[in-house]
Amino acid sequence: MAGCVDSVALGAFATALVGRYRDTGHAVIRSLSLGFTATVVVLAERAGVSVDRSAPVSGLEGKRDVQVPLVGGIDELWSLVAELERRMPC
Repeated sequence: MAGCVDSVALGAFATALVGRYRDTGHAVIRSLSLGFTATVVVLAERAGVSVDRSAPVSGLEGKRDVQVPLVGGIDELWSLVAELERRMPC
């Protein structure tokens, strides 16, 4: 159908974005992806899609594009998601 979004694909995309954000410790990548990732999470959850919000693995295990010292946690993403949920009209 034209104009429809595949909710399964949207959920997989949103979860992959969150995983990429969570698993990088690079300040530039996080900065560039924060707003987009938060927006996709809000849209996916409004569409009734579950997005994986599991906590990141501590240390360097599983990390990609690491900048030392490691850049903050995932809390900044969830904070922006909460703000966008309040500000984006339904």
